[in-house]
Amino acid sequence: PPEWRKRAEEAVAAWPGVWVENKSCGLALHYRQAPGRKEAVQTLAQNLVGDGRTGFEILPAHMVLEIRHRDLNKGSAVRRFMTLPPFCGRLPVFVGDDVTDEDGFAAARAMGGLGLHVASDFGGSTENVRRWLTEFGSLAVEH
Repeated sequence: PPEWRKRAEEAVAAWPGVWVENKSCGLALHYRQAPGRKEAVQTLAQNLVGDGRTGFEILPAHMVLEIRHRDLNKGSAVRRFMTLPPFCGRLPVFVGDDVTDEDGFAAARAMGGLGLHVASDFGGSTENVRRWLTEFGSLAVEH
């Protein structure tokens, strides 16, 4: 909600090194440059979300807390894409490297596809991902 963004921006204005990233369906509170503010950032996030009845959740990542709606995530996006041409009737492939990608991995796997993490499946190398995509794409064209 817009009022949450306003409250978050007002709060972090007094905390050097903490910043708000506006996202289309939520926001992220970054404290990498001010690790001593972790507890304050967590309290702010909890105060915004409240008891969870709003449908929003707090997703902790590395030095950031993301506030997002439970029903609007990468898993729901994968499930929606797979109902539309040209994806309908195919198997999803989802590649990611972040905690926010976990829903996408799970959705792709649940549909019989692949959920691949850059760190564990590609040695943390985006070059390995690009190479694999090229090879995988050429295999898909052949079949």
